[in-house]
Amino acid sequence: MGATLDALLRLQEIEKQLVEYRRGIESRRRQVRGATRRMEKALQEHQDTNARIRDRQSHADALDLEIKSRDAQTARLREALNRAKSNREYAAILTQINTAKADTTKQEEQALHIMSEVEAVREQAKVQLEQAEKERKRLISLEEAFAEHMAAVQVKIDELQAKRDQAFEDLPREIVNIFERVSARHEGEVLATVVQENPRRQEFSCGGCSMAVTLEQVNRLQDRNEIVTCNVCGRILFIPL
Repeated sequence: MGATLDALLRLQEIEKQLVEYRRGIESRRRQVRGATRRMEKALQEHQDTNARIRDRQSHADALDLEIKSRDAQTARLREALNRAKSNREYAAILTQINTAKADTTKQEEQALHIMSEVEAVREQAKVQLEQAEKERKRLISLEEAFAEHMAAVQVKIDELQAKRDQAFEDLPREIVNIFERVSARHEGEVLATVVQENPRRQEFSCGGCSMAVTLEQVNRLQDRNEIVTCNVCGRILFIPL
């Protein structure tokens, strides 16, 4: 194995550690994002429920105004009933009073039903608010844990990044480009060993993707300190000592 491949193997170890740290950070970020969504959902549900309460309460208040207006109308009709001058007029006014009473009874029943519904929805809103508060506390806990984790690992990440940057400076730009491209594709797994499938036959495969590696590629690796990549996965191939 040539000096370049040896340097790339050491660089890969740095890259894999960085990838592992990034995975841990992203995992915690996902937890925070998930907790944020759950809290926002709980708050939205609480707000929607409060909107329902306001709507039903408004309906109940409108019914109450109608009932009071009809009660006032009924009182006037009773006064008119006492002043009726004929049986026909008396019967007509009495019919209006009875109709108003029936309508008032229906509206009172409707108002009672709405207020009962409002009380039930208020209990639901109370439960939702409690759930939103639990989600808020959970989110705060996760955010604090994430901040502590970042404080703990950032120094290590900075150190590894400095080593990575230094290693890149010692490599040709075209090799650095290949390394970065393959690392992004395979999460730090940049190099792959060449595997001989059968010791009796010249058949080889990529240790990364298990696809065939040609004899010509193997010969290039054995003869020169050359960068040879897998034709399928793009990993940089090497023959272990």
